[in-house]
Amino acid sequence: MKPLLLLAAILLRLVCIAQQPTVKLIASSSTSWSGGIAGRYGTSYNFTVAFSGYGHDIPEPDTFWIGQKSIPVMLKNKTGQNYNTIRAQKGNTATYTFIGGTDNYDEDAPNGISVTKSNGTARLRAPIKYKGVALITYKYKGRVLYFTIDKIMNKNPPVNYP
Repeated sequence: MKPLLLLAAILLRLVCIAQQPTVKLIASSSTSWSGGIAGRYGTSYNFTVAFSGYGHDIPEPDTFWIGQKSIPVMLKNKTGQNYNTIRAQKGNTATYTFIGGTDNYDEDAPNGISVTKSNGTARLRAPIKYKGVALITYKYKGRVLYFTIDKIMNKNPPVNYP
C-alpha cells in the first residue's frame, strides 16, 4: 500500500510541475539613440520571451518594466496600430516580443511615483525589487507572476537623429 501512495504522490507532483509554464528569454537587444527634440536621448529595447507548457491557460503579460518605468502591454491587433507587443503562438508555446524604451524625459518624482504619461496619470515603481534590465509582469491561472530579463544579448550601434 505504501508504494502505491508514494507513486500517487510522485505522479500528482509531476502533473503539477507539468502545468507550470516555462518562461525563457529568446532574444534581447538595445539601441542607444539621441536627437530629435533638443537634447533628447535614450535607449530602445526589444525582448522576445517564450512561454511554453502552459496547457489551455495562456499566460497574459500586462506590464513590462525597464528600470522603474512601467510600460503597459498593448498587443498588436488587426489594424496594427498603437502596439508595443507582438504575440505569436505555435502549439503549446506563446512567444511575445516586447518593444519599449527609456529617455532622459522619464523622471522620477518624489514618493516613488513617476509621472511621465502625457495625460498625467501616475505609475508606481516596479512591484518587486529585481536585478537586471527589465521585468515582465504576467498573469497565469489567476496569479500574478514575474520574469526578469537579466541580460542584453545584442547591443546595436547608436543612432543619431537630426
